[in-house]
Amino acid sequence: TDLRDANLQGADLYRANLDGALLSRANLQDAQLDYANLVRTYLREATLTNANLVSANLRNANLTDAQLEVADIRSADLRGAKLNYANLDTVNADSANLSGANLSQAYISNADFNGAILVRTTLQGAVLNGSNFQIADLSQANLQGAQLKGVGFNRANLTKANLEGANLTNAKLAIADLTNAQLTGAILHSAYLHSAMLTHANLSGVDLQEAQLREANLSNVTLVGATLENANLIRSTLTEANLTYTNLTRCDLRGANLTGADLSYANLTQADFAQAALIDVTLQGANLSDANFKGAIGFNPGRVPRKPVQ
Repeated sequence: TDLRDANLQGADLYRANLDGALLSRANLQDAQLDYANLVRTYLREATLTNANLVSANLRNANLTDAQLEVADIRSADLRGAKLNYANLDTVNADSANLSGANLSQAYISNADFNGAILVRTTLQGAVLNGSNFQIADLSQANLQGAQLKGVGFNRANLTKANLEGANLTNAKLAIADLTNAQLTGAILHSAYLHSAMLTHANLSGVDLQEAQLREANLSNVTLVGATLENANLIRSTLTEANLTYTNLTRCDLRGANLTGADLSYANLTQADFAQAALIDVTLQGANLSDANFKGAIGFNPGRVPRKPVQ
């Protein structure tokens, strides 16, 4: 079916079968497409602003450069769809399945992806500021260089996700699972990661200034050269963590478990380790100026080489 450049604004296409149809540049604004079959449909540069696509099947559809602002795609099937450079601002994608879809460089600010499935989805360079991904599955998703300011990832699954260089300033990641995630060079300034799971994650060079990591699990994490100035790590787990050359100035680590952690050449100026577990911790060359170790378990100041960070 060739419907290129067609004007279908407000059209009633409920349960319509448009499998493989050509709809590039078509105007489908305000169209009713709930439960429609749009498998392999060519919708490049189409306008779907405020369209209803609830439970629609858009598997392997091409929506490159399409306009989907305020569209309703709840429970829609978008597996393998091409949405790169598309505009999905304020879209409602609650429980939608976008596994394997390509949304690189897409605009998706203030959208709702609550409970959505985005396994192995590509969101590289996408702008997602203010969007909600609560309890969504983003395992192995590619979010490299994405703009994620203020995004809600509470209880989301981000295992093995690639967030290298992403901007997560003020992002909400409470109880999120970031096991084995790649976050090298990411910005998590003032991010909220209360009780988050970050085991074996790579956070080298990450900006975690003023981040909230209370009771987070960072065991076996790599934080080489990261900045955690003024971060809250109360009762967090950092066993076997690599914190070499990390900036922990004024970091709150009261009651944290750092057993076996490597803090060689770290800056611990005014850091608070009260009641923390420091068994078998390596502090070679670390700067301990004005750090508080009151009640710390396993800490022996007489055995610590006092070579400050240059």
